[in-house]
Amino acid sequence: TAEWLVTYQPSLYLLSFIVLIHLAACLIMISLPLAWYWQISGLIALLLKGLYEYLYAAGYLPWAVHTVRWREFGGWEITTINRTHHAVILTENSFCHRWLTVLNLHTRQGKRFRAIFLADNLSPAQALLLRRRWLCAKTA
Repeated sequence: TAEWLVTYQPSLYLLSFIVLIHLAACLIMISLPLAWYWQISGLIALLLKGLYEYLYAAGYLPWAVHTVRWREFGGWEITTINRTHHAVILTENSFCHRWLTVLNLHTRQGKRFRAIFLADNLSPAQALLLRRRWLCAKTA
């Protein structure tokens, strides 16, 4: 049977984007004409969200995706950083392009996962295979 397996590596592009977008949001929050306590609470919320996104994308959280596997007759599976295996379903709001692929996955119990692949954490050959698998799953 055909199989596709990739070990998720953190993307320097994605990590840089997460840092820059959250810093820009913090600068906007500071420039808003709000009371100081609203600005501080907004900054704390933005920084915590940015930290969470960074840690998830860098693979430091135990529930972050470690490997993604597609089997011709078995569907999609993931393994998290803490080595738990999950049979998952690819959701319709996943996105696939030559330079960016976002796999939104969920278990039958509703637990959600996402894997974001950019040009620096997926080889061109793997990206091509992933696009083909994604198109097969989308048309099925």
